[in-house]
Formats: sequence, structure tokens, C-alpha cells
Amino acid sequence: MVGDAATLTREAQRRPVGRTVRAQINYLEDDTPDSVWYAADSWRSHMPLRMETMEIEDVRPIRDRFSLDRKGIFLADAPTAVKDFGDRAAAARTYLP
Repeated sequence: MVGDAATLTREAQRRPVGRTVRAQINYLEDDTPDSVWYAADSWRSHMPLRMETMEIEDVRPIRDRFSLDRKGIFLADAPTAVKDFGDRAAAARTYLP
């Protein structure tokens, strides 16, 4: 466990208000001991998933609070030539063959 609930709540209260989005995230269903993932042949996989709507926060402004040693996460820079990913044409020109 990365931290107890009280610690995480205190840290959340200290964070400056940042940009957030809500997105649907798939999680492995609870109590599925027979789950199996075949990376090379995903059609054979059995991974019952449940979808939950989660709030995702842009933590780049507070990146200095995270480290592998303390929080189990590292935020790496991933520069891109795309300025606006809402512009699908620009993203396609940059990333698609």
C-alpha cells in the first residue's frame, strides 16, 4: 500500500487546485482467481473487468512530491510535437504512418 487513507487525504488537501478530468477506467473484477492474461494471444485471456468513473488529476505541478522510494511512482517527461491532442488531424499527422 502506498499510504494510509489519512495520509493520502492530508496530501490531497495540501495540493493546489489543478486540472482534472473524469474518465472511465477498467479494473479487474474482485474474486476472480482464474484470471489469466496472454500477452501474445489476448483472445485466450480471461480477465473480467468492471468499469469505474475516476477523477484523474494533472500532478505535474507537484511532481516533486513523488518518487519511487516514497510513493512508488515516478513522473517522467514525455515531450511531444503535438500541441493540442484535441486536434485529431495534428495528432494523426504526428503519430500515424
